[in-house]
Amino acid sequence: MTLYDDVKAHYFNVPMTGDILEDVKRVCTANQATHAYLWRHLLNVANEAKKLAKRFDLDEDAAFTAGLLHDIGGLIPNEQRIALAELLGIEVLAEERAVLMLLHGKFSAYFAADIFGITSSEI
Repeated sequence: MTLYDDVKAHYFNVPMTGDILEDVKRVCTANQATHAYLWRHLLNVANEAKKLAKRFDLDEDAAFTAGLLHDIGGLIPNEQRIALAELLGIEVLAEERAVLMLLHGKFSAYFAADIFGITSSEI
């Protein structure tokens, strides 16, 4: 079993429905003990992204989905971030090694595709 298997089992071990809103909510609810703020934050950002997309005549659903997933990588504890990034083949910049929280965006993109099945380049 790899570190990524452990991460998926620990942070994403919920039944997925295929509905991105429901699935992200389930993940956040399952991790509420350590990340109580996450669901509200993701939903607020998703709603604001949708408003901005409407204002600028962009895809509102894509913007909402991007907002919903933008911080999901923040579930990964700092002490696991370098090892996980290296295992997944994610490039780690010197700045990211110095400020580990910066890696959460790259994890969010990875999880969007691998866990939630979101592969659109718009998102």
